Formats: sequence, C-alpha cells, structure tokens
Amino acid sequence: MDGVVDLQTVISALQAQPHTAEVQAWGCAALRNITEDGGSASRARAVQLGALELVVAALKEHALDAMVQECGCAALGGLSKDPLIRAQLADFGGVEVIIDVLRDNPAEEEVQRWALSALGELLRQGEAVGARSAKLGCLELVFVAMQLHPGAPQVQACGCAVLARLALFKATSIGITVAEIDAGGRGLLSAAMQEHLDAAEVQACGCSAIGAIANRGVQSLTRLLVSECGFLDLVVTALRQHPSEAAVQERGCSALRCLLQRNSKHESGYSVFVARASELGVERLLVDALHNHPASFTVQAAALSALKTFSSALADDQEEPASLFVPNTPVECNAAVLFKSLHGHPNAATVQEPALALLWGLLIARASGSPFAEATLLALQALQCHPSMPAVQALACAVLQCCFPQAWPEVSVREGHSKLVFGAIRMYPLSSDVQEYGWSVLLRLIQAGGLAALAEVEILHVLEQLVEVMREHQQSARIQRVCCDCLALCCLDPNAGGDDFSLEEQLEEHRRVLLELGAPGLVVHAAGVHAATVQVQESACAALQALAGRDCNKLLEAEASGRIPRAAGPVEAFLMASLRTHPDSVAVQVRALDLLMALAPASQGKGAGGLLPGVDLAMTALHWHFETPEVAVIAAEALARFLACDPGRGERPEPMTVVAATLASMEGEAPGLTTRSILRHLARYSHDVATRIVAWNGIELLTQVLAAHTGQESLQEAVASILETLAVRCSPTRVQLAQREGAMDPLLHSMNRWLHSPSVQARCCALLAHLSADGGPSAAELASRGSLERLAAALSAHPEDAQVSAWGCLAVQNLCCGVHPAAEAIRQQAHNLEVTELICRRLLSSRTQMTQTRPKSATSTASLSTTADEVARHAAQMFQATCTVGLHCLASSEDSRLALASTGVVLEALTPALDAAVVIEVRERACHLICLLALASEKVKTDFLAAGSQLWVALLAAVRDHLAAAEAEDPESSSTTEDADEVILSLPSPNQSNPVAGTSAGTVEEDGCQLRAMPVSSPALLRDVMQVLPAEPRIQATCCSAIRRLALLAARGRGRDRVAVIREIPQAVQVVVEALEAHERSAEVQQTSVMALQALMRLSTSPEAVGEEATIENLVKLGTVPLLIKALRIHPDDAQIQEQGLDILRVLATGGRRPDVLEALPGLGAIQVVIEAMNLNVARPKIQEYGAALLAEFSWAGEDGQSEVASKHGVQMIVRALKAFIDVSEVQIAGMAALQAIVIGREEFASMVFDEAPDILERILKVMGNFPRVEGVQAYGCAALMSMCHNNKDRTETIISLGGISLVESAKVGHLRSERVQEFGDRIHKRMRQVADGT
Repeated sequence: MDGVVDLQTVISALQAQPHTAEVQAWGCAALRNITEDGGSASRARAVQLGALELVVAALKEHALDAMVQECGCAALGGLSKDPLIRAQLADFGGVEVIIDVLRDNPAEEEVQRWALSALGELLRQGEAVGARSAKLGCLELVFVAMQLHPGAPQVQACGCAVLARLALFKATSIGITVAEIDAGGRGLLSAAMQEHLDAAEVQACGCSAIGAIANRGVQSLTRLLVSECGFLDLVVTALRQHPSEAAVQERGCSALRCLLQRNSKHESGYSVFVARASELGVERLLVDALHNHPASFTVQAAALSALKTFSSALADDQEEPASLFVPNTPVECNAAVLFKSLHGHPNAATVQEPALALLWGLLIARASGSPFAEATLLALQALQCHPSMPAVQALACAVLQCCFPQAWPEVSVREGHSKLVFGAIRMYPLSSDVQEYGWSVLLRLIQAGGLAALAEVEILHVLEQLVEVMREHQQSARIQRVCCDCLALCCLDPNAGGDDFSLEEQLEEHRRVLLELGAPGLVVHAAGVHAATVQVQESACAALQALAGRDCNKLLEAEASGRIPRAAGPVEAFLMASLRTHPDSVAVQVRALDLLMALAPASQGKGAGGLLPGVDLAMTALHWHFETPEVAVIAAEALARFLACDPGRGERPEPMTVVAATLASMEGEAPGLTTRSILRHLARYSHDVATRIVAWNGIELLTQVLAAHTGQESLQEAVASILETLAVRCSPTRVQLAQREGAMDPLLHSMNRWLHSPSVQARCCALLAHLSADGGPSAAELASRGSLERLAAALSAHPEDAQVSAWGCLAVQNLCCGVHPAAEAIRQQAHNLEVTELICRRLLSSRTQMTQTRPKSATSTASLSTTADEVARHAAQMFQATCTVGLHCLASSEDSRLALASTGVVLEALTPALDAAVVIEVRERACHLICLLALASEKVKTDFLAAGSQLWVALLAAVRDHLAAAEAEDPESSSTTEDADEVILSLPSPNQSNPVAGTSAGTVEEDGCQLRAMPVSSPALLRDVMQVLPAEPRIQATCCSAIRRLALLAARGRGRDRVAVIREIPQAVQVVVEALEAHERSAEVQQTSVMALQALMRLSTSPEAVGEEATIENLVKLGTVPLLIKALRIHPDDAQIQEQGLDILRVLATGGRRPDVLEALPGLGAIQVVIEAMNLNVARPKIQEYGAALLAEFSWAGEDGQSEVASKHGVQMIVRALKAFIDVSEVQIAGMAALQAIVIGREEFASMVFDEAPDILERILKVMGNFPRVEGVQAYGCAALMSMCHNNKDRTETIISLGGISLVESAKVGHLRSERVQEFGDRIHKRMRQVADGT
C-alpha cells in the first residue's frame, strides 16, 4: 500500500510542477526506483497513472537539463521492461525522444548510459522500432557514445547491447546491414571488451554483439570473422574472466557457436580458426560452463550447442550422407557432464538435443566400458518428454541403438521402451533419421530379447509400418538394410526353440502378412536400387530366405502374382549344382542340360537373370566336351533355347521406355519400315544371354564346333541359329564373323555340305543377311570369301522354300548395296551368277507358290503361336520388299537394266509392289525401277503402255506417297546435307515361328531384319516418270507441281532432297519444257509447268545452283519462249498461266539479259498477248506489273515497238493499271516506266495518254508523294513527267502548279545515291525552272 501511495505522490509532484527541473529530475528518479522494486504490477500502475506521458513531457520540457535527461531515460528504460508498456511508449513517440536525448547530450556519460539502456529495451519491441531508430540515425549515435566514453563500462555495455539488437534485425526491414554495424563497431567492441575485462555486463553484451554479427552476417563477413581470430580471443577471454557470471557464460557460448556454425568446413582459413579455438581451450571452457551453471538451462543449452558445433568442426572433413552426423565429442565432455545436463533439464529440448548428440558421439567413440544402462534410461526419458521434436527423437534412438544389446539386462525389466521407439517411428514416417535409428533400436531389441522384446506393441502394426517405411524410403540404403534385417528377424525369431509350435505358427502368420503386403517385392527392389551396397544385398538375401521359410513355393507364388521376380527353384538349383560338380560326365551333361533347357521357357518374359547361369554351364559343357557329338548337340540346342527364351531386352529399361513411348504415340497404327528400323536400333543392345555368350568367347568356340561336327545336321542348324541371333543382338559379333579372316569358312562349308537341307540353308542365309547389313568392309569381305556363290546355289537349290528365298534375297541385297569400291564389282558378280534373273523369277512365282518352311525339329510338340496364314503373309511381305529393293539396287547400270528387261517378266513381277497396301519404301523403288527399265528397253515400255491406265494410276499414287513421305521426313529442316549413299530399312521377320514358343534351335529370331537399300531421289523419280509417260497429262501435271514444290522448298533451304533438286535443275527444266510443249491444250499441265519453270528459275539464283544465266540459256535453247507465248495465247483465262508466264518472259526480256529474246518477242505476237493478259486480268496486280514491264521493254526497243504497243491499246491498259493499283508501288513503277517508254519522243502518244487520263500528271505526282522512299517510283515518275512535258510549256506549267518542283527536289534529296533519280530529276527540274523563270 505504501508503494502505491509513494507512486501516487511522485505522479502528483510531476504533474504539479512540470516546469521545475529539479522536481522533474528527482520525480523521474523516484519513479525508476519504485517501479524497479515493485516489479511488473508497479510498472503497470505507474503507466495507468500517466507516468509515460509525464516522463516524455519532462524530457521534452527540460531538454537542456542533463539531470532530467538522465533520470527520465532511466525511468523509461525501467518501464519498458514490460512488452505492453514498450509498445505504448513506442506509439507515444518514445523512440524519437530517446534519440533526441542521445543526439543532444553526447558528452554526458550518465545520460548516454541511460538513453542507450532505454533504447535497447525499446528495440526488443521488434523491427518496426528498429526501422524508426535507424531512420533517426541511432547507429551513428551509438558509435559516438562509445567513442566519447571509452572508460564508462555502463555506456559500453549498453552500446554493445544496442548493436547486438540491431544486428539481429533484417537489413531489408530496418535499413542497416550487419556489414555496416561491423565496419563501425568492430573496433569499438574490441576496445570495450579489452578495456573493461572486469565488467561482466560489458563482456556479456560484447559477446552478444559478436554472436549477432556472426549469426546474421553475410558469408563474406563471416569468412572475415574466421580469418581474423580477434573476436574469438575476446569471447574466450570473457568466458575465462567471468566463470560464475551466467549471462557472460550463456552469451559467450552462443557467440562461439555462431562463429563456428556460420562457416563451412571447406572455407579458406577455417582450419586455422578451429586450431586457434582448440589452442585457447574452448572445450574446457564450455565444459566448465556446464559445471558452474547446472541450474541454468540457458547456459546449459548454449554450452552444449557450442560443444556440438565445435565437435563437428573437429570431425573429419567428409560429407555425411545423412542429415545427422556423429559428433567427435571432446574428451573433456565426458558422460558424467552430459548425464548431469540431461538429468537436470529433462523438459528443455534445447538441452536434450545437443546433449544426446554429444552422448551419441561419446558412445560410438568409446564403446567399451561406456555407461550404457544410464544412457539408455536418459534416451528413453527424452523420447517420452519430447514427442513433438523429431530431432530429439532421432538422436535418442541413435543413442539407444548404441546401447543395445549391452544394456538389455538392465532395462529388460522396465516397460515402455519398445512402445516409445515405435511411437517415434509412427509419428515421423518421413524422417529418414528417425526411421533409420528407430528401426535399428527395434532390431537390437529383437536380437537381444527376441520378439518378446516387442510385446508392448502390436506386431502386425510393426509389420505394416515396416513395409510402409521400405516403400517410402527406397533411396536410403541404410534404412533398406535395417528394414530387411527386421523383416528377417520377424520371420525367424532368434530366441525361438525348435519345438515351439505356437511360435512357429506366429512366425508363419508374419510371413503370410508380409507376403500379402508385398514385402518380397520391396526387398528385391531394394537390392536392385542399391546393387552396389554389399550390406543391402546381404540383408535382402537374408530377408528373402526368411520370407520363404521352409517352403520356397511361397516365393514362387509371390513371383507368379507379380510381387517379386522369379527366384531360382530347387530343381534348377539342383541341375546347376550337378552340372558344376560333374563336368566330366557326358550323361550328366546331356540330361541335365536337356532338363534345364526344358525349364527355360518358365523364365520367358522375366529377364535374363535366371538364364545366365545356364549359359555359363552350357558353354562349359561345350568347352569340356568339344569333340563329343551328343554333348555338343544338346549344349548348342540349349544355348539356342536360352536365346529364344530371353527377350533380348537386357537389364537396362531405358531403350525399351523410348520404344514403348514411340509405339504408344502411334495410337494403334502399324509402324512403317523406317519407324521399325529406328525402334529396333533403340532396343538392340542390352546385357542379356547374347552378351554372356559373346563374353565367353563363344563366337570362336561355336565356329570350331561347327567345323568339328560337319556331319551333324541339327548341330549345324543350331549353331547357325545361335550365330544369327548373336549377330542381331551384339554388334561385335558381326564384326568378328564378317571381317576376321577365316571366321566364316566353317559356315560357308556347312552351306556347301548341307546344300540339300533347306533349314540349314535358311539359317545360314539369315546369318549372312545380318552380317552384310553393316555394309562396307563387312560386305566386301563376305563377298570375297564366296558368300555370293553360296547364296546363288541356295536360291537355285530351293526355289520353293519361302525362308531360303527370303533370307537369300535379303543377303544378296545387303551384299550388293552401297557405293563402296567393291559394291559395283559385287553387283557385276551377281549379274554373272544370274542372281538378278533368279530373284526376278522367284518374285513372280512367290505370288502363288509361297510355301511354309517345314518345322525344324521333329521333337517339337508345342503348337505355334502364330497361324500359318500370318506366317505366310509376313514372309510374303518381307520377300516382296527384299526382292523389289534388291532388283532396284542391282539395276544400277545400263547393262544390268537391259539384262533384267530381257527376262520378259520383270514388269509382271514388280507390278504388285505398286499396290497401295505396300509400304512406301518398297513402292517408290518399284516405281523408280519400272521407269528405269522402260527408259532402257522399248519392249518394257511397250508392255508398260499396253497395261492401261491402272498401272500408271498406281505409279502416280506411288509418286504422290513418295513425295508426302519425303516432305514428312524433313518438314522444317533448314540445314543442307549431302545425298545419302544408302538407307537402312527394317523388315518383318520371315521366320514362321514365334521367337519364344518355338522349340527347335532354328526358330530363334528378333522382331525384324535390316535391309540396305539405294536411296530414291525425288527429282530423279519425277524426271523418269515424266519421260516414261510423256502423253499422260495427269502424270505430267502432278510431276510438274511436285518439281515446283521441291524447288520452292530448296530455295528456302528446306527439303530432304534439296541437294539433288539443285544439282538436277537442268534436267528438271528439260522435262518441264517437254511437258509444256506436249500438252499445249491441257490447262493443268500448262499451269503447273509454267509455275515449275518459275520456281526453278528462282532456285537457280541460289549460291549452290548453276546460276540464273545458265538456266536462261537452257530455256532459250529448249525453245521455251514461243511455248510460253503459245500457252499465254491458248489459255488467256487461266490467271496462273498468265501471271507465271509473264514473269518468266519478263525475266528473259528485261534487264538486257537476252536482247535476242526481246527482239524476237514482237514477232511472236507477244505484245498482243501481254495486252490481252492485262485486259483480262484487271484485278491481278502481278499480271499488271509484269505486263507493264514487258510493254516498257517493247517500247524502249524502238519506234516500231512504241507504235505497236500504242496501236494495240497498250496506252489504255497502262493507264488503267495505274488507276486500279494506286497503292501498289510495283505496279506504279512498271506503269510509269511503260508510259515514259511509250511517249518519249512521240507527242501523238502523249496526247493519247492525256485523252485517256487528263489528270495523268496529277496522278503521277500523287504517286510520287505516296511513295517517297521507293526509288523506282521516284525515278520513273521523274522520267514520265519529263517525257510528258518535253517541248510542252502548258504541261510543264501544270506540273509546276501541282507542286512538282518540290516533289522532284524531295526525290533528289531522298535518293542521293540513285543515278536514275538524279538523272531524270535533274532533267525535269531544269525544264520546270526554265518555264517558271520564263527562259
């Protein structure tokens, strides 16, 4: 009650004598003392009585009285200790008042002290107060105060406190950066702490400032703090000087932590900094702080955090894979120190987290003799007290997993341990640290006490959580490993007795639940993801064994249901073990391999993993029993079966992902040959059975077996089939077989020895087809070894066998195709062997006589997965494609085309390939070949023409589809590439059997096969088609239109055949002119041919082309000019013919390119044709432009031309064009040029112009005004005006009156570099000046 009375008395005195400085000073002092003693209630009562207003008023009223300023600031500082009062004071203008006090009393020590103290309290209100203070210049005032009063500890302490608070604010919020605080305050801080070593408050506030600067500073600043160890020395000195001062210890420890944790271990100078800290005894000082202040949780938290941070600095300089790292706990920080902290502050998470981390490091570093029992109890206590702190939970589990099983005897009698750990696991399923160490603890519990150790939790919940964690943390190797170990122990209790049937039933139930939850799949997935981590592999194997239990069928059933890949069954394990144990027993090898081969189809579609051991064993058998026919045969057939059962996709799915995405994008459409070729190349290489055979040096071994057992037909077929598949799947195989000297001799000998066997011939032909698909050296080497002779013999010996024919023709084509030096010689060799005739006749007979190849193994009992009709259709498609492409390649020379034509059946054989159902790659080659043969042989051409419209319509459709495909292949290409020497196509397999379902060695095959083909150039195809069918207007029109399209694309740098189009401009011009001449009555042909000629002329100006002059010369030689005149005369109503034709004539006749053409045109009736075109196409500006340009050229040629143009109403046409297209500059240029050309020197024609258009002068001047920047308009406008007013004063005066002088002058000024404008402008300007001056 007395305090209240005293408070009221003070307030009353302050209110009663506001102008008495002494009363105000002592009143403020009394207010400070009363509120300081009375606490929060007293401060609230004072504010309620108006203390804030009175103190602020006193400070303002007595700004020059130091005592009032001192006591007033002290009162405000005391009142501001309560957050609500701070807010009221800030709103009441307290910040501004205190700043004014600091600024107005720099020399008054006590005033500065209490003002800084009050400002420090106000800054606790937040960034808004900080921003206001910064704006008022508080930072500079603090610096001034500390500089002027270096010997005043209270001023220094308060200044350091204010700097610390400013440094903690965001620079973007208050406008002061930490760098600015550091720049001005570093020396002041250092001086203050050094000057006042005994002043605990200065040391505490100085450490706060250092910690704040280090904590909030930018990286460059913190690097500076590290490189200059002065701050470190100051903090260490403060800690050592004041061990009993809690404030100094807390803030000093925090400053050390900030200095350490803000810097990366990889920064320059950091190691020096850490070494200096260790040299100064930082560890001992931090431990002493823990000893000296056990009851202060703030000191404990700060010291432990600093120790944890320092221990990480002492750790090895390695990146830790997990977010938690094992601290290198200092020796001084022993278990007793940590236990004391953990016991003393069980509910303080800031103490528990660093203490547990340091304890974890201590236990790991000194495992033997560690107090595991007490550490376990403290970790369990932390789990219980801090369920909402995942870091504490993870560290507690980390400590526990270090303690078990050593601490199990002491804690086994206690309850709740497993429940607490499992609770943490369930609460934080996404925390990898909690999951890793939590499950590690449960694992240790089970190892120590069996499943009984988990009695406090529901075991089914544990299993469910275990599976969920494995699914959620698939990328964490350590979590997967510990979870696999837990799975194993949950299915195999380590403490279970042999006769405990109830426990066995429980474990069986655990297995069932885990299988249902998909645990096997997760285990296998973990092993796949972490294939390089041996611990995961070991744990995964143990888990799978435990999940299988006594019955391995559980895993097989899980495999069948899709939960896991198929595990090796006991039968396969027995067979493989037997083969390894008895390699010298022929009976074991034969029977075991036969059974293993029979089990191989069970692995179909499940990858190569289960087949690779069998491959190794079969190769071993071949090696051991090289000369034993029975073992060699069965081993070869087993290898063929393994290849058949392996899809050949390998163990890396990336290529297949691309293939699947490409097929999906086709939306059910069948892929073309080119697309199939691309897809096949994407999926071609993989780590599978084929690569395993090659790795065994199987190529050489197999060829040796082939040579050693020439009398075994089935062996020859099986080995050829294996080599064929290896050639498809492994590119090194092709190189090794095709280019290594003598490698193919056994195979060629087999073809010669077993010529009567269609199955052996088919497989050998298939192998040759794949080997020669690489072309170049491979094809040349194979041909030099006699491959072509063997193929010709096979085709002759088995003309009715579909597979021999298909593979043989394919091999011939791949051998003969290409532009390498030996290719033409190989084609000549094929011609000498009459292979061309064989293929042609076989293609013809295949239409009705294509038959299936018989099954290749009499022991096969499985039904084929494809029907006979499908097999025949696929074989026919491949054979037709192969033969057509092959004949196209073989007919590369004139002699070969004549020989092919002489068969008399080639046209009949090729015609089916033009069917729209055939892929375009085959149709276009059939089309091109027919044209080549028709051009080479009159008989073929006669037969072709006699076939009627159906054939040439099919030919036309093939051409159109070819053009569409060519454009689609390169829709927007802007790059120029050279012509391709050859292209690679992909064909459907001709084999009759399903690659997997077949049982014989000869049925192994991929999805398709490669076919090398000569490219088909679009310009060449169009040219040949036009020459073969010159009388068919639809053919000619279509081809001319296509040539135009190709030329326009090539002119823009686009088109697949750009190089060929440019190269063949002369030939294209020739066939187009021929079409123009042959079809003068066909508007469509005339239109498309004229448009094609225009496009070709434009293309001829490109840098790579022959040049415009050469093209013009070619056109003139071919008689194009009269043909164009005739086309224009015959088709006056066709605007396209008129426009494009006039354009070509304009190019030929203008610019002085060909004076002879210009001279000849009038005699051909060109003037009348041009005027007629302009008359009939009044609305087409281009026709008016081109026509006027031509009329200008005719008129400039002489008076005869002027007269003829004028007599045929040319003047009227020109004037009408000028009137109709007043806004089209090109028409105006050509029209004014024509007017000038007609009237120059001919007054009668000028009068005719004025009769037709009296306002012609005004029109010309208006056009010049509309197009001031168009040089042609200005030049020909001046020229026309000059010609109009020559020797005519009245017209000149009219021009002058219309502003002609200024327009002419503007034209001259605007086109200083134009000789035409300057010349014609000078003339008309001089004429107008003479008339204007009367001279």
